[in-house]
Amino acid sequence: MRFDSAQGPNGIETLTWITPEITRAYCDLHRQGLAQSVEAWTGPKLVGGIYGVSIGNTFAAESMFHTADDASKLALLGLVQMLKQRELPWMDIQVLTPHLARFGAKKIPRRRFLTLLERTQELELNLFPQQPQSQTLAESEIQLDLPLLCGQ
Repeated sequence: MRFDSAQGPNGIETLTWITPEITRAYCDLHRQGLAQSVEAWTGPKLVGGIYGVSIGNTFAAESMFHTADDASKLALLGLVQMLKQRELPWMDIQVLTPHLARFGAKKIPRRRFLTLLERTQELELNLFPQQPQSQTLAESEIQLDLPLLCGQ
């Protein structure tokens, strides 16, 4: 798990909510197997990604970043594909943004969100096996067909 989003193109510092404390906390969660990331690379360079927290049978996306056009979108699509393959019926996006709405994300009533959360916890899923996996997906393999939900 890397946190390169605090630097923009050419290594210039940009404003970010990802403080050193947040970085330490997420790295600790990652060591515990609770925080996960999906990354987009161009050769040896990290160019985008998405990370979040997985507790039980739920994945809550936290933040996305990119230094190359569409890199965070590819990471999101890769994450959706992976979670779909592992039979997760939906993903928590926490905040509905215009960017995610373009992909079909939607707000749902809090009561419905909590019901989905409860039902999802009853499933027997293994969203993130103990050993990190590196997987390369061809663009033709990626489909955004997992509901992205924001409980409000």
